[in-house]
Amino acid sequence: MKISGYLFVGLVISMVLQASFVFADRNPCDLLTKEQIASVIREFGFKKARYVDGRNYFAGQSCDYFGNGKTVTITIEEKGDFLGGKNIFSSAKEKFERQKKAAAPGVITSIKGIGEEAIWNHVSLEFLQDGTLYTIRVHAGKGLRAKNRDELRKKVEKRNLEYSKELATIILLNSKNLHKN
Repeated sequence: MKISGYLFVGLVISMVLQASFVFADRNPCDLLTKEQIASVIREFGFKKARYVDGRNYFAGQSCDYFGNGKTVTITIEEKGDFLGGKNIFSSAKEKFERQKKAAAPGVITSIKGIGEEAIWNHVSLEFLQDGTLYTIRVHAGKGLRAKNRDELRKKVEKRNLEYSKELATIILLNSKNLHKN
């Protein structure tokens, strides 16, 4: 084999090692157990979880948990997800800041006490912790009653935010425990 062949093999090995570093093996489906979800959303009735790897499409990794007419989606975008040149943001922090700036006035609400910084955008709770952007989206409106659509929307949003905050607290505790081991 000529020198150029060795260089090519070395380059391929280097690219494989970099790819495994860039895309961390942390699975968002490992951040919550079905029992933890049920402790927050008592009527959840866990049916299944589905992992989706959207890192090649700028979407991070996500886990969809399905229950009785309710869903919980956890998305994580870690440090390595921003390094491969496929993402338009250089870091989770940059993406978080740009999303805040791009939102229409009154859409974003700052949430205290979750991660390094957290926001609610009427649909999902997003928070930063240790270079990772977490997004929690809860759809748990089934079973709520109201006099009109506007009142129902407000009740659903309030419930989804409360569930999202509780799940975020569990995720952060689980993450701390994983880092201790």
